[in-house]
Amino acid sequence: MMVEYLYPVSHEFLQTHGGGNVDYCWTNWDACNMVALVAIGVLCDRPDIYREGIEYFKHGLGNGSIGNAVPYLYRMEDGTLLGQWQESGRDQEHAMLGVGFLGTFCQIAWNQGDDLFAYDHNRLLAGAEYVARHNQMRGVPFTYYNNSQGLNNRWPSINGLGRLEDRPVWEMIYNHYEVLKGIPAPYSKRMAELLRPEHGSKDHFGYGSLTFSLRPSNYPLLPTPEVPVGLRTEISIGQIRVDWEPSAGYFANGYIVQRSEAGRSEFKDVAVYKEKVTNWFIDTHIEEGKTYEYRVAAVNKTGTSRFSECVRATAISEGEWPQEWAYGEIGDVVGGKVAYA
Repeated sequence: MMVEYLYPVSHEFLQTHGGGNVDYCWTNWDACNMVALVAIGVLCDRPDIYREGIEYFKHGLGNGSIGNAVPYLYRMEDGTLLGQWQESGRDQEHAMLGVGFLGTFCQIAWNQGDDLFAYDHNRLLAGAEYVARHNQMRGVPFTYYNNSQGLNNRWPSINGLGRLEDRPVWEMIYNHYEVLKGIPAPYSKRMAELLRPEHGSKDHFGYGSLTFSLRPSNYPLLPTPEVPVGLRTEISIGQIRVDWEPSAGYFANGYIVQRSEAGRSEFKDVAVYKEKVTNWFIDTHIEEGKTYEYRVAAVNKTGTSRFSECVRATAISEGEWPQEWAYGEIGDVVGGKVAYA
């Protein structure tokens, strides 16, 4: 079944990419088929199929090839090498998906005696560290890129940013590089710590705290997170956005956001982030003219910080648009209007 039915599909995709341009396809599209090749090769004792996957990782034309999956390298001031991931301008859930796929690919090869983790000066690690750092709400450099989809990726995407729960891939990366080989992987390590003990998911086997941990660790490992600081609000029609600085040390793997009407002490939860370190909240359940107070606490599996100092914001109402604005309806519009705040 593997050789006659499943292998041809993955082989054909990597050869033709569905008849489209090779750069139309994202890294994870290639990577899942690459994993299939090496896995089928091992399971079915077909060295030729296995070697086909290895060769694509090294020299393939598509974005699953490691040089295309991590197209830009940056040497940071602290000496850390970061590699921009090909899907970082798309969204973070797919960026982490690709890291997990290529990590699994390299692990299968490692089990066969081939060290692709180290290939091209540990290029996979540079890419994993970039994705991990960005998803801890830390700044990363970025180079503009485009492809035949015409998406014009100008900055690292915030779509899915800081969501940890779907991607249990970090224990494998951290344990191979830092624990086994002694190569620093600080951002991958922190991702592993934030998720520990790692669970499974529909896209990754996961359970890396059980299957990949090479050094005993205490649980829970991290200290209780510090109180969030730097709360600020941004007000627009129908919503109030609350931002804050990531909890000091990046020890938080979630936040609790509470709200009260100004002058009252009855705070209630309006958002609870679990395995999600996104440091903003957008409140759309507000009434025009009403003033609200917000506060935030940081959480992890060790405990919960105190709540922060409060910030106030007053919900605004929509008004007439400025005279210099023009209003026109384009296409099939039902109930079209323009508002301004």
